Amino acid sequence: MNLRVAERTPTILFFEDEPESVSSLKTIIQSSLAPSVEINAVSSITRALRVMREENPSLIIANLELSGAFDLLEAVRHSPVPVLLTIHEYPESLAAVRFLQWEYLIKPFHSSLVSRKVQEVWLKPADQLDIRFDMN
Repeated sequence: MNLRVAERTPTILFFEDEPESVSSLKTIIQSSLAPSVEINAVSSITRALRVMREENPSLIIANLELSGAFDLLEAVRHSPVPVLLTIHEYPESLAAVRFLQWEYLIKPFHSSLVSRKVQEVWLKPADQLDIRFDMN
């Protein structure tokens, strides 16, 4: 099932430092959801903030365990752009995202789960999102 996309090519900001995760997520999203989506993977908070300003992504996927992740979440707190977090299955990480009711994916990624979760988050109305960000 392909996502219907807006007039412009949708951009996903993927805040991640693991090459395997970047490759896996790109393959899953582009093959099962949106073949024309542009996925901009960055591993530094400076680059992530620049991409947010310059490219206005339609979805942010962020590794919660990466240095700078909470700075990114703070920067994106009040915007309608959806955020999907990625975590390893550590008890502390799971407890945090569940407690805060954030949307998340567990690594390593599984194709059907990524497809379903990205669709849910990407298509969810802005007023139902738990994490939003402010571009100003």
